[in-house]
Amino acid sequence: EKSVDLPLAAGPRHVASAPDVEMDKQILQDRINKALQRLTDRQRAVFVLRHYHELSTKEIAEIVQVKQGTIKNTLFNALRRLQQHFAGG
Repeated sequence: EKSVDLPLAAGPRHVASAPDVEMDKQILQDRINKALQRLTDRQRAVFVLRHYHELSTKEIAEIVQVKQGTIKNTLFNALRRLQQHFAGG
């Protein structure tokens, strides 16, 4: 077998500096916050409990005092609304 020397892969052309990364994080967080404001109060509360506080749908159902299926439906609708927002709709 013939051996072939391959050049090392080139590194990224641009490596973001710490301030750039922080700025990007802030811009993203601002966009997320604006999108969350478009949700109903219940959708926002359920979304935050699920995705920021990492509670299960069962735990959220107990807190909100509704059936677990209602929580799942609320999460589905919240995610659909957020997807539409980020898709420009």
